[in-house]
Amino acid sequence: MKQNMSNGISKELINDLYTKEEVDLLAIIEKHQEISLNEFVKDLRVAQENGWIRKGIKVQFIIYMLNSINEKMKDNNFLDMYENTQDAIMEVTNFFFYGLFSDPK
Repeated sequence: MKQNMSNGISKELINDLYTKEEVDLLAIIEKHQEISLNEFVKDLRVAQENGWIRKGIKVQFIIYMLNSINEKMKDNNFLDMYENTQDAIMEVTNFFFYGLFSDPK
């Protein structure tokens, strides 16, 4: 999985995005998260229709688990396991998409 999107994201930025009380910033983030979530749900349904992901898995479950995994970005114990934030982001991303299996390159 490409790492370009996570380049330059610092631990401090993650903390600011997930834990600060910046009301204006949070409103912008939440708006874009909602837009992205709606697109992601559409993509998941297309993936189910095409057999790319299991037809029987509930889309709501996938979203719930994704949100649970994203909580790790607030966890300093988790972040401290990695040399940098990019490595932590890639770890949770790869875990979400591939689980324990190797990357099917």
